[in-house]
Parts: sequence; C-alpha cells; structure tokens
Amino acid sequence: MNKNASSASISNSDTLDGTKTNKAGATLVLFLLLSIALAFTAAFLGQFLRTGNIAAGIGGGLAPIIMGLIVVVFFQIGKPFRNSRSRCKILLWSQIVLILGSISNLLSYFFRGY
Repeated sequence: MNKNASSASISNSDTLDGTKTNKAGATLVLFLLLSIALAFTAAFLGQFLRTGNIAAGIGGGLAPIIMGLIVVVFFQIGKPFRNSRSRCKILLWSQIVLILGSISNLLSYFFRGY
C-alpha cells in the first residue's frame, strides 16, 4: 500500500509540516513546576507537623520529588518515553499521585486531633 503525505495521519508529536516536536510545552512545564511545589509543600507540612523539626520537614518534602524522578528513570527503559515531553508527563502524573497521598496524610493528621 502506497501512503502519500496527504493520507498520513498526524500524531501528537508531529506538526503539520511533518517535523517531530518532542519538546515539552510551556503549559506542561508550568503545571509540572506547580505540582512539584505543591507536592513539596504538602509533604513538608505533613512531616513538619509530625516531628516539629524543620530538617525533617525538608527531607519529607524532598521525598515526593525524588520518588517522581525514580519513576521517570524506570520509564526510560521504554524507547517512546525518552523525550522531554514524556518525561514531563510522567513526572507530572507521579507528582499528582504523591500530592493526593500527602494531602490524605495531612487530613488524617488534622482529623485525629493532634
């Protein structure tokens, strides 16, 4: 079957002229930075409220960032995930999951009445 340029479908990583753009967009990077800041803040508060120690809070705040980076490294095994857009998406979703866990821990801390 002969495919010409007019019948070829355009994927998410292609532009109209056919060149590949696997760079992360500004909106994706903005949401990624926002999610990292929120994950750090939620985990920092949870750890700081439990221990009362700022150093432990900073360590707890860095935990979701490090875990997200470890998840990105594991996804690098697959070839389709080796571009900046995929890395940002993977890190964004892992941060969202870790934010939900940190917020859940914060809510349980407040509802226990400590």
